[in-house]
Amino acid sequence: MKNSRLQFWRIVFTYVIAYYHLNNVYDRYTSGYIAVEFFFMLSGFLLAKKYFSLKEDSGENGISAAAYTRQRYVRFFPHCFFSFLVAFAINGIYRGFAAADYLKGFVSHIPEVLLVHAAGLDYDASFLYNSVSWYLSALLILGYFIWLALRKLGKTYIELLCPLSVLFIYPYLFRTYGQLGEHRETIGFFLNTALLRGLADINLGMIAYLLSQKIGSCKKRSIAFLSDLCLIAGGLVLPCFVYRTSYDFLFAFLLFAGIVCAASCDPSLNRIFDNVWLDRWAMITLAIYLNHKIFRNAFKLFLPEGGISAYILWFVFITLYSVLSFMLIYRFIPKIFSLWRKKKAG
Repeated sequence: MKNSRLQFWRIVFTYVIAYYHLNNVYDRYTSGYIAVEFFFMLSGFLLAKKYFSLKEDSGENGISAAAYTRQRYVRFFPHCFFSFLVAFAINGIYRGFAAADYLKGFVSHIPEVLLVHAAGLDYDASFLYNSVSWYLSALLILGYFIWLALRKLGKTYIELLCPLSVLFIYPYLFRTYGQLGEHRETIGFFLNTALLRGLADINLGMIAYLLSQKIGSCKKRSIAFLSDLCLIAGGLVLPCFVYRTSYDFLFAFLLFAGIVCAASCDPSLNRIFDNVWLDRWAMITLAIYLNHKIFRNAFKLFLPEGGISAYILWFVFITLYSVLSFMLIYRFIPKIFSLWRKKKAG
């Protein structure tokens, strides 16, 4: 059963990331990138929840790490590939690519297309066409190894190795960079700040799952209030006042506390979020995340001032565009292939 409160915050933080990236175009900077920590933690929470649910149902260790990663890859890849193609085409038009340039550009970005670029592969590409895809690449890579560790160690991984990873990784990032977000160093697999950041966050999310299980279903309204307070403070309000500071770590732990409390809320406390339209909106958050940065620079050309109206139009545009891309990927393209197969068979 989905937690409708966390579904709501998934929507909110998707737009926080979109807002953060649009701000950057207008030379306005906040620590809105901290929203990525929410998604890493939420992914860790859902990973642990799925693993132990499958284990409880089957009495074994559930599916293999390869099968788990394949399921996620199948869900992510169509959206990632579509957004890559659009970004690739726009970039090619802007730079005046010839046919040979398109071919060379596509081949040099195969790791990005296949979502393995977060592994720190040293390939011939000076930039990513859709840079936000690093998060999904890191999620797939880390998810495989974490699932594998869970199958071997079970709760020992969460109770021992997860806290240790946070205690080592966060101080390392603090001493090295003084802050948590915006790390693009991918020097191989083992010295990779994108993966280190993701690993600590995902493991915190898994700890959040274990804590929520121990707390149980709480009917006190105070826990719902505390959840929203932590998420608003750590993900919305406080990051607006700073940029790339050590406060990132405080924000991350506020997000962690918010997820724990939200997961511990009794379903009766989440009725305000039980809405079919909210569920449908949450379904397109992946598309919004992947699409929002593609048209960012072009958008600034039409609205160079970046007033309130520009931000409103931006949110409306990326939402409508993502709805269309979502429908294209999950409805129109499968229908076309189905008709093509029937015609070929006939």
